[in-house]
Amino acid sequence: MRELFYAVHAKDGVNGTPYPEVSSRYEGCYINYPDVDMIKGQQPNAPKYNWMELYYPGIYKDLIKAKGLWDPNNIFHHQMSIPLPELPKSD
Repeated sequence: MRELFYAVHAKDGVNGTPYPEVSSRYEGCYINYPDVDMIKGQQPNAPKYNWMELYYPGIYKDLIKAKGLWDPNNIFHHQMSIPLPELPKSD
């Protein structure tokens, strides 16, 4: 199934996913289940992309802030849940 998925999106997407290229007919990804292939970028030597931008275009940074506010202990999580905000690096 993974090979079929990549073949379907090979022309219009990045890394065999529906991540939109400039001239792509795709604009995101349908959220119905966690598709971990979107995170891993299974295709070797392929450009990287931000899977959260694919699933939550334009709002993923706000979702990360909300996650830090409402679930700072990351109780509600799975492989594709919104991550906690990164802590500032200390010296």
